[in-house]
Amino acid sequence: MSKDKTRKIYGLASVLGIDRGDELHSLVLGLTGEEHISNLDESQYHTVLNELYTRLKLSGIEPPPSHISSPKKGSRGMSKDQQCMVWYLMYQLKALDQHPRSASLGERLRGIIKRELHVDVTSEQPFLWLDYQQGSLLIERLKKYVSSAARKRRGDVDGYAGHA
Repeated sequence: MSKDKTRKIYGLASVLGIDRGDELHSLVLGLTGEEHISNLDESQYHTVLNELYTRLKLSGIEPPPSHISSPKKGSRGMSKDQQCMVWYLMYQLKALDQHPRSASLGERLRGIIKRELHVDVTSEQPFLWLDYQQGSLLIERLKKYVSSAARKRRGDVDGYAGHA
């Protein structure tokens, strides 16, 4: 199985909060009888993928975009790894939300890019106009958003939880 397909399984599992270790491998073994994700054939891959998408739907979690565009050879766009990291951080941010948001993750990402990088993008292709350096900056800013949301969730708004 290709590395992209393996990454897709790991990515969907991480969105669901399923760790890369025993929990995911137990799920794969139970569904396919195969111990290693890299050994799945096409049919087994789709079985696991369908199960993960079903769990996303039942959890009310919006699945990540099915196609992540990679920059053409020689272009200066964001790398596939950067794009995956941005979506991972966006899902972490969503998981930390204290109140449900009406905006989709794509719309939220669009707003963050506009606010932080001053680039107007579409929610359907948020990375189209960003270069590698902007991708790195976006990831660093998103890490701060996630860290801040985690502190707020713990009640540690000023950085000093429990110290009044």
